[in-house]
Amino acid sequence: MNYKLLISYIFYIIFILLIDQNYAISCTNTETFKKCINQVFTNPSDICLNNSCQDIIKEVVVCSEPIYDIYKSSLSLYCAKDNTGNYCPHHHAFSLTINRDDIYQALLGDSLIRNAVKSSCKIEECKNVLFNNLKSLILNSILIGDNHYEDIDNNALYNEFLNICQ
Repeated sequence: MNYKLLISYIFYIIFILLIDQNYAISCTNTETFKKCINQVFTNPSDICLNNSCQDIIKEVVVCSEPIYDIYKSSLSLYCAKDNTGNYCPHHHAFSLTINRDDIYQALLGDSLIRNAVKSSCKIEECKNVLFNNLKSLILNSILIGDNHYEDIDNNALYNEFLNICQ
């Protein structure tokens, strides 16, 4: 799966939905989404510190479209913190995959990424965030018709995360 291409499509679709008046009703505050998406394009390294993005993660803003759930899950996954306020170990690993074309292959072939995910699995809060949001990403991607994903039980990426955490 080309992760960069998928994320680019997600951001593009969200942007189109936000400017389309038909979808404005389904979201409690489209302006917050616009501000967070702008942060992704202007300074993605600070996305976890952006107030608009934090509002999305904390569900201050709620939308009913699967594409918004994908975006929220992506943010929640990337910005997850443990009970001491530190980023979960997978945060750094996911930042390493941004320049990769295939997150699954990166997970299989890069021991630094695998070890970071394994470390996240040892921290209950991080493990819960990891699997809840990964599952949401996959299931909502299926809902929008992304043919890179199959059902959750047969999803190679999800199953690889399970294998790492065992």
